[in-house]
Amino acid sequence: MDLAPSRNDTLLIEAEGGSHSEFHLFTHFQPIFSLAHRRPVGYEGLIRGTDSNGKAYLATELLAKAPAGVPRMQLDRQCRAVHVRNFRRLGNEDSWLFLNVDPYIAVQGLRFGSFAQMLEENGLPAHRVAVELIETPFDDEKRLVAAVEHYRTIGCLIAIDDFGAGYSNFDRIWRLKPDIVKIDREMTRRVTVEPLARRMFAGIISVLHESGALVCVEGIETEAEALCATDADADLVQGNYFASPTTQLQPEHACDDLFARLFRISDSRPPNSTTSGAFGSSLTSRPSRMRCSRYPPVRIARAPYGRSSTSIAPSAVTWSQATAPRSARAWKPKATSPRATGA
Repeated sequence: MDLAPSRNDTLLIEAEGGSHSEFHLFTHFQPIFSLAHRRPVGYEGLIRGTDSNGKAYLATELLAKAPAGVPRMQLDRQCRAVHVRNFRRLGNEDSWLFLNVDPYIAVQGLRFGSFAQMLEENGLPAHRVAVELIETPFDDEKRLVAAVEHYRTIGCLIAIDDFGAGYSNFDRIWRLKPDIVKIDREMTRRVTVEPLARRMFAGIISVLHESGALVCVEGIETEAEALCATDADADLVQGNYFASPTTQLQPEHACDDLFARLFRISDSRPPNSTTSGAFGSSLTSRPSRMRCSRYPPVRIARAPYGRSSTSIAPSAVTWSQATAPRSARAWKPKATSPRATGA
């Protein structure tokens, strides 16, 4: 399979007077870590671009240059294809790839090409893709539910981004039943400075767990924010505190020392020192929670003090609930579906 750079990595914008501006598109990947395994289990693709003079552009700047309507939607899909192509080029065979999708784009279906076909052409199995719905208003929630079911049917995971901001709320959780919920970075910031927000944080994560979702705390910039995530029983973490976005993937054990420090601080606290959540759920006495019965590469097992222990198994199709220590690192793939093994 030829995964060398192609014209698909180039964005052409037609300006007034018939002139064109050309941008080279590339991907920055930010790792998403499992707290149980202290290593990346996924990467979020973030589009970047450079013009003919080498000037760098962020995603928002590139999208602003594309005319509204069809050209912007086509660019949105082009960006996802670039992410998939670059991810495959790096040779990772285990982790999830998180792809941001605007709800309005999601409901367009096959209008701008088959998403499943694009994945197949680039050799990335759908069960290793998390379709991440960004926070944005969308009036027709029934059409959005149908679009989400389409992605789920072809094998993708469903993630909701920026939970707690705007339209990414509990109503959308209940309607879409996501596999992963990513906490808005503003909420992450506030839990370190506002006592009420911190008390509510654990309860919110507990309710999200009860919905069957894994919880990712994103936008973590400081040790205090990272400790809030571990204390609140989050499953996944993401942010510049752990690793900044870059064109290369994170070495598996690059953050071992950082995680060792976090857990040493967390475990040194008295068992009853953490405040109960706003929904009446204590971090040290939470019962085992149910998990999705689908087939992401992470199996969740309960651990002491309400923390989760994650077994990374790219071919697994179920999540277990057996009690295990947080430090468990067993990798025991158990394929129960042809699709889960890439067959």
